[in-house]
Amino acid sequence: MSHDFIIEKGVLKKYVGVGGEVVIPDTVKSIGDLALCGCESTHITIPYGVESIGVDSFCGSAIKSIVIPESVKSIGEGAFEDCDELESIVIPDSVTHIGDEAFSGCKKLADENGFVIIQGKLYDYVGESKSIIVPDTVKEIAGSAFCEIESVFIPKCVTSISVDAFWLCEEIVIRSTSGSYAESYAKENSIPFIAE
Repeated sequence: MSHDFIIEKGVLKKYVGVGGEVVIPDTVKSIGDLALCGCESTHITIPYGVESIGVDSFCGSAIKSIVIPESVKSIGEGAFEDCDELESIVIPDSVTHIGDEAFSGCKKLADENGFVIIQGKLYDYVGESKSIIVPDTVKEIAGSAFCEIESVFIPKCVTSISVDAFWLCEEIVIRSTSGSYAESYAKENSIPFIAE
């Protein structure tokens, strides 16, 4: 119902309903920062016409799956962070920007090795190992993707690593091939590097 939403000039500012199935009104063009943060609904429908999803807009919500419509061009930082129950997300090619930490803490989106990878970007590692090998399907590593790991092998195909990708990794050693982007990243950030 429309009275469950605070909407200003096409921006969904806040969901104030009680849960159940949430259908965002088709008058919404942008989902604002924190708009559905902590929402207890497991089913949320985003209408075609929404062009952007703001920072932390769904963080900590109970959604299980979501389909992003083809009208969306950007997903903000932390947009789905800590959505513990999120197990499926469909992101169309129209999305050209996804912010760091957009899927951090989304454990059910992780593959069998603990990696949360969306469109070639590694957003989170939720596995147990302190020594890991980044899959060769990864092209970018997002901010806060790793926490408290000790060693990481980064394949040559990775061409972008966020400056804060290794959060709380005080003893980290980066391993990769000589001449790789990972080597230059390690040197620029004073992180020990081993060529393999």
